[in-house]
Amino acid sequence: MNRVILLFVSFLIISSCGFDSIDIPAPPIEEPEIDSAIIWKVPLHEDTIYAQSIDQISLCQDRIVTSMNPLSVFGNEKVLCYDTTGNMQWTWDNYESQNGNAQISDEGSVGNNFFFTTFYQNYCLDIVTGEEKWRFITEKGDPRISASNNLIFKPIWYVAGAPKSDSTAVYMADVESGDFHEVFTIRKTVGDAVNIPVVLSYTDNQGDTILVFQNNTLYVSPYSETIDLYSYNLSKKELNWHIEDIEAESWNVNKPQMDEDNIYFATKYRMFSFDKETGTMNWERLMPHDFQGSNY
Repeated sequence: MNRVILLFVSFLIISSCGFDSIDIPAPPIEEPEIDSAIIWKVPLHEDTIYAQSIDQISLCQDRIVTSMNPLSVFGNEKVLCYDTTGNMQWTWDNYESQNGNAQISDEGSVGNNFFFTTFYQNYCLDIVTGEEKWRFITEKGDPRISASNNLIFKPIWYVAGAPKSDSTAVYMADVESGDFHEVFTIRKTVGDAVNIPVVLSYTDNQGDTILVFQNNTLYVSPYSETIDLYSYNLSKKELNWHIEDIEAESWNVNKPQMDEDNIYFATKYRMFSFDKETGTMNWERLMPHDFQGSNY
């Protein structure tokens, strides 16, 4: 009994001393290791004195296609193709002879077809083999080329002195054949030279192929320009609608965007929505002054 009382008194004495509780640290949490190792890398050229420049790459049919700019201004940009494990599949630089060097400005792919342009020269290669499928050479043109619905489109810009002076035409070809032909022409009337950056297409409810594109038309000042927006029925060879004098504030290369019912288009400070079938404006929004839309 005396021992129990002694233990109880000892407990009271220790409790009255006011010792702080001891925090036992929790075991450290082991973070999972992240493997940041490069899966593979390959030099674009064995001679490192060359300027190795990759503007963009295209991935299609398990092939990665890019290009290499040479150091010399008189060299041509070489097209390079790798598989997804980094093994070289083919290279190509069989350009039409020209003054200066050939540099790729636009490129794209549809199925096994990899197409690109070097301003007046247009080429299509088989993405698997690298074999040239076709080439289309023009004396006048614009570096932009686009594809939609297995068709490829290219604006051809005629300057003064050409057979169709001061106009821009939409040229179209089947992506397999590259047989370009003119489908629509815009005549210049006033202001700066006309220009069609990109042509889009879609299939309407009647099964017709519809082209949608813009045209930079009137250059008033460095801070003001107007744009026309077109909808053209390629199947019926007729214009659906044409919206004139959209304020763009500056030269604009934005391509329209589309959903099931509407077309959306942005200039430097404004954004628009148009009905896809009628061209009727749904709304216009002026962007906040601290925000500037990109016209590229």
